[in-house]
Amino acid sequence: MATLNLLNSCVAGRKYQPSTRRQILARIAANRGVRWASLVMAVGFWGLGDHGCLAGSATQDDDGRPRVMSPNFRQAEQYSSTYLRQFVYSTSVTPSWIDKTDEFWYSYKTAAGTNYWRVHPENGTRLPLFDHVKLAGQLSVLSRQPIEPTQLALTRLEVSSQDDILKFVVDRVQYEYSLKTQELKKLAPATPTPAPESGRPAQGQREQQDQQQNQRQQDQQQQQQDQQQDQQHDQRQQEQQQDRQQEERRENEQQRERGQQQRGDRPGETANAPGANDAHRNFSPDRKSYVFAKGHNLYLVQVPEEPAPASEPPHADPPAAENEQIKEEVKLNQPVSEPSGSSPTAFWNLLQASAQESQTQTTQNPEKPADGETSPGPKVDPKWDKLAVQITTDGVDKYGFSGRSGRRGATQETKDDALSRPNVTWSKDSQKFYVSRSDLRGVQELWVINSLATPRPSLETYSYPMPGEEAVRKSELYWFQLGQTALQRIIPRWKDEFYSDVRFSETQDSLRFLRRDRLLRNVEYCALDLASKEIRPIFEEGFEKSTIAPKAIRFLKNNEEMIWWSERSGWGHFYLYDTQGQLKNSISAGTFFADRLVDLDEENRVMYFTAMGREPGENLNFSHLYSVRLDGGDLKLLNPGDANHSSILSPSKKFLVDNYSRVDLAPCSVLRNSNGVEVMKLEECDLSRLEQVGFRLPETFVVKASDGVTDLFGNMYKPFNFDPNKKYPI
Repeated sequence: MATLNLLNSCVAGRKYQPSTRRQILARIAANRGVRWASLVMAVGFWGLGDHGCLAGSATQDDDGRPRVMSPNFRQAEQYSSTYLRQFVYSTSVTPSWIDKTDEFWYSYKTAAGTNYWRVHPENGTRLPLFDHVKLAGQLSVLSRQPIEPTQLALTRLEVSSQDDILKFVVDRVQYEYSLKTQELKKLAPATPTPAPESGRPAQGQREQQDQQQNQRQQDQQQQQQDQQQDQQHDQRQQEQQQDRQQEERRENEQQRERGQQQRGDRPGETANAPGANDAHRNFSPDRKSYVFAKGHNLYLVQVPEEPAPASEPPHADPPAAENEQIKEEVKLNQPVSEPSGSSPTAFWNLLQASAQESQTQTTQNPEKPADGETSPGPKVDPKWDKLAVQITTDGVDKYGFSGRSGRRGATQETKDDALSRPNVTWSKDSQKFYVSRSDLRGVQELWVINSLATPRPSLETYSYPMPGEEAVRKSELYWFQLGQTALQRIIPRWKDEFYSDVRFSETQDSLRFLRRDRLLRNVEYCALDLASKEIRPIFEEGFEKSTIAPKAIRFLKNNEEMIWWSERSGWGHFYLYDTQGQLKNSISAGTFFADRLVDLDEENRVMYFTAMGREPGENLNFSHLYSVRLDGGDLKLLNPGDANHSSILSPSKKFLVDNYSRVDLAPCSVLRNSNGVEVMKLEECDLSRLEQVGFRLPETFVVKASDGVTDLFGNMYKPFNFDPNKKYPI
């Protein structure tokens, strides 16, 4: 009877508790035998699911609560940044320092609109940058369109503390606003935004770029619509210019292939014709030499010196008869009037200078270079390439010195007569250079689809080694000095080593570089004596069972010290060395991870850096800003608080703007002094619209790893329509 009751209950959809199941199975086994009990367990429990019933149990659990079994993609979409961005306003403060002082202005958007503020840290004041109502009213009159005071979108905003003048751009028109008289003037149309320069940043700029990256705000897309239009317009112009240049290069290449025999051109000379693109030349700083790549090899050209133009003594008076004759010729040919009171000598000098200027204008650049800039030198003559001396002969496909062209990563076939600009770096004295080349011979290829190709997607290949393959990408470093006939290769220490942080010393007598082995377990910083050609190790580090990832070396302006980052102690820290490789002291130390060098005050010998895991009771991933002396003393925490911090130092480093947040804490921005003390609260992110659509901040938790010691930090995001009476998969 119990067996029939169990089967009938399962078919009817009745659900038994586990304890009841065990009791029923025990009674069946005692009365009917083990076979009947096994049959009931198989049919009632295994065959019918965990709940032991056929109908209505897919979303039921043992405790009676419904279980969510199917994915809800609409809920997942609500956690995407695209969906949430429309309900979020400004999240951080980006200070714009006024005239390199500690005073700054910033804009911040909330549910009430966009406000512009001016902060004076010394006085501890925060006031509106201008009268939003008056400025919006005058701007509406001059622009002839309605503008709301709470929706001002001022781009290219500049503030001058000397004359209290505010300059900005709206709809590609520049305006000037006086903060004293509160009068607005409409100026000329604004110049287009200059396109960013391409190429790698110069050495020593990485820390500055990292700091600028921290200053960018996520809400700029909404506040600066006008600037986006300018950038899009400029980008279209730049793309059109690049298309024209590519079309010219294609035409030049086609002309080379046809071979213009009527002009006597040799292969490769068409690109150097007057007016053609001569970007294949890599000039020395004094522009007396340059290197270019033809096919896969390097060629060196030393520019011939221009003969000095003959000139008369500056104060020599010409004969009177000749002077009169020159005057008559000038009167007949050109209506030149001699200034009254000028002497014949002055008139002669003026005429002589004019003749010399017209004679040398085609060979000399009239503009004088600014201090620190490269000398423009003589105008490029295409015939100079005929004076080239070939300094490499072993360049072949996938093992040459030709410059990169085309899409990054795609395999490009280089023709034997193709001209390109090699990746050559000259020394400051223009007497030597270094260059590297990659060896991809034997490396197998992978395939990708270029979906942007027209008229149909195309198949592209590029060399890519897979794990376990013997052939990998290799790197070689060479150097050259004027007067030599061939490149000199840096003798490798490890198999398949590669190089970074290459630079000439300040005295230009040695080449310094960082090299690592293939397994990334050893690193060595070396100096090559260019006179003796000997390599001297400055210092080296390595691990037996771990990889090493060094950061760029920071050299001090005194050229006698450098800062090196290392994990030799098991924790990432900064160390102070002299340029000879002698360790002076550890700058940071302790059971925490020093992450990034933010700034360096060499005058006061103070370093500013970010670190993680130093503050007790916090998430190990939270970042803080610290200051420490170069001798390792006086370590200070500049932005305390249980959160992840991103801070921006003022020009004098007496103050900093601290933007901090957590996943369960709304982003907040405060102003602090150099001791980390809060001066004033600037802003707190407005999350009101997020809360209205049902968003809830996630919950944080900490659990132990499998070793029972290591803490694992996690975040729990609950659905917008979370029901505590339901069960959800994790």
